[in-house]
Amino acid sequence: MIMRHELKYVTTPTKAKALQQSLKALMPLDPNSDQSGSYRIISLYFDTVDGAAFFDKMNGIEYRRKYRIRTYNEDRRFFKLECKYKLQDWTAKESETVPAAWVHDLCQGKSMDIPEGAGPLLQRFMTERRSGNLVPAVIIEYQRTAYVMDDLDVRVTFDERVQMDGYTTDLFAIDRPRVPLLESDVVVEVKYNDVLPAAIAAVLRPITMQRLAISKYAFGYNKK
Repeated sequence: MIMRHELKYVTTPTKAKALQQSLKALMPLDPNSDQSGSYRIISLYFDTVDGAAFFDKMNGIEYRRKYRIRTYNEDRRFFKLECKYKLQDWTAKESETVPAAWVHDLCQGKSMDIPEGAGPLLQRFMTERRSGNLVPAVIIEYQRTAYVMDDLDVRVTFDERVQMDGYTTDLFAIDRPRVPLLESDVVVEVKYNDVLPAAIAAVLRPITMQRLAISKYAFGYNKK
């Protein structure tokens, strides 16, 4: 598992648009983008009953991790279970595709066996869930525009319309009430391995952006 730099900022839509215009000359859009150049991310986060992942973040614990189930563009046929690890500005992520039927049963609160053929991440998740250490916490949604430089493994992403789903943790619910979390602000994330390419750093430098102190998950958990 490789640890990468992950820098998070918040900025205005106008500044985000200016930055995207400059990045277009250096980095193509993520090939998973739709015709609008973006895609929707919906993530169900898990935490302990007493919110250990949230309070570790708020209390400045340097090494943290959290589980989530993620889908894209309201596609209820494809889901990924992920565990994200964080150490200061370094991150790593484990990811495993999981069956849609299993996710549906999980959202309904059913007691389940570990699916046949489950990988190590899903097995570990189920072990922790069965021990009572993990419960559904909050669903976070946003629209992402992503620029990628695959040969150097660099990503710069722009997340807009960041919302939490009010009063439900069911990814299959049709009419989920949404609650805005960041008003009109845009979250910019810069992800790279060892050194950020000079050309990208030069584009980012003139744009005034504020470092984002807490995660989208923390915003949602704090508001629920």
